[in-house]
Amino acid sequence: MQQQYLLNTKKRKSKAHFWNGKDTVCKMWSTGGMNQRRDGYVILAEHHGKEICNMCRINAGKPNE
Repeated sequence: MQQQYLLNTKKRKSKAHFWNGKDTVCKMWSTGGMNQRRDGYVILAEHHGKEICNMCRINAGKPNE
């Protein structure tokens, strides 16, 4: 499966998170670390230059992505 990213297109400084189909790899989506009611969240195949969440990189074993 192709890597997917959860991005908030409405927040300029937000980070891209790895998306596994149900949650972010860092678990911020399911544990309330992100406001799911906020507009602008999209799942895309590219991170469009946004910095990747450090915890997502560590949990996914991709420290340099």
